Amino acid sequence: MIFCITNRCTMGCPHCMSDCKKLGEDFDLDNLNEFANFFKVMGFRVLNISGGEPTEHPDLEEIINQLANKCHPTVITLISNGDFLMCKEKTEAVLRLMKSHPNLTIQITSIQKWYRNYDYISKNQDDIETMLGPGRVFFETEKIRQMRPLGRALSSPEAMEAVAETHQGFTACANAYLMAQQTVKLKDFASNCLHAHKFCMPLVGPDLNVYMSESMLCPSVGNLLEHSPVEIFKRMKAFVPCGKCLQAYNNYWTKNK
Repeated sequence: MIFCITNRCTMGCPHCMSDCKKLGEDFDLDNLNEFANFFKVMGFRVLNISGGEPTEHPDLEEIINQLANKCHPTVITLISNGDFLMCKEKTEAVLRLMKSHPNLTIQITSIQKWYRNYDYISKNQDDIETMLGPGRVFFETEKIRQMRPLGRALSSPEAMEAVAETHQGFTACANAYLMAQQTVKLKDFASNCLHAHKFCMPLVGPDLNVYMSESMLCPSVGNLLEHSPVEIFKRMKAFVPCGKCLQAYNNYWTKNK
């Protein structure tokens, strides 16, 4: 699953499907137990920490330290755009986390044309890997495998061209929806995701809203401050895709043929 601990991001990428901004919302550390309980009751083993840009969160170290102790995930992946490497304090914080948690890896996504730090990341991959540890950092610099017609992409002609190249005609929530429909018991959902190599669902936002897609602009199926894990799972089972992303895609190309 993905835990987006902040909506904050200074990159301003034109394709951002959650429309993250410089002054985005941060997860409140006081609510960590509610997230940890959901993670454990649902039986997840893989924890992806994302955003926004997760290294923008002022309590990043404490969040990961506590989640590691409370959730005991087999793998923790910090999904970043790599901008933390431009800041000594943030880099040192990430290095401390890498030292403390051997099961922590980092995915750095910086793709030409979409990310302003691409030149730096692509030219310094070897040095970055040496610093963070061989086999513990993975780079996504070639292309975006699938871009969605959500968020800022809808107002960027260049992004919508890329959406047209990678979009497969499914809603952003299709995988999670199908997995929920195929899962009878709550305890089996996480293992079914794991066996299908689907590690990015559901998504929990900084306000603890739970989403079936990878966008925090999509409808929520509940909130961990208001609903128990059992209630959330029932809502996941009852969820029906709204189809607004497909409608927005079709509307865009109808207007821009």
